[in-house]
Amino acid sequence: FFTVVHDPKAPFVVHAGRAVATDVGTRFDVRAYPEDSTVRVAVDEGQVALSTDSTRPIALVSGEAATMSRGGETAVDRGVENIGAWTTGRLELHNTPAREAVRALARWYDVDLRLGDSSLAAVPLTASFRDEPVDEVLHIVAVTLGARVRWSGRTVILVRRSKEH
Repeated sequence: FFTVVHDPKAPFVVHAGRAVATDVGTRFDVRAYPEDSTVRVAVDEGQVALSTDSTRPIALVSGEAATMSRGGETAVDRGVENIGAWTTGRLELHNTPAREAVRALARWYDVDLRLGDSSLAAVPLTASFRDEPVDEVLHIVAVTLGARVRWSGRTVILVRRSKEH
């Protein structure tokens, strides 16, 4: 999460994967992990120009987030809230596909969390967590996804709940 005082003579630039985020006086967040196939840039205040080395910049303003694939394809979401929530100890998931949500939860709670059923991958999850114990969070996530939690050592697997349960 960056808070930047814009200086047109010395722009602040973040390189993450193929994404290049250039401030235009702003507060913004960049999420890029080596194991992810995308980079996400979200603007809390001001404006950011997002591009790759080979694409024209896209202007993102307050409340917008862009997700860029490794190939440079970009999708923009508008009306994004709580962009810097993690800086105050909150994990916010808003209509997040389960495949992305489990990665965020695994990082947040330091567990090896996996989907045991690929049919759960696209199920959207909306939730906010702060200090809840991991067992409670996993129960909430499982109920929301129509799944059950299966522990195997440090690994947690979310498996679709069968219809007879």
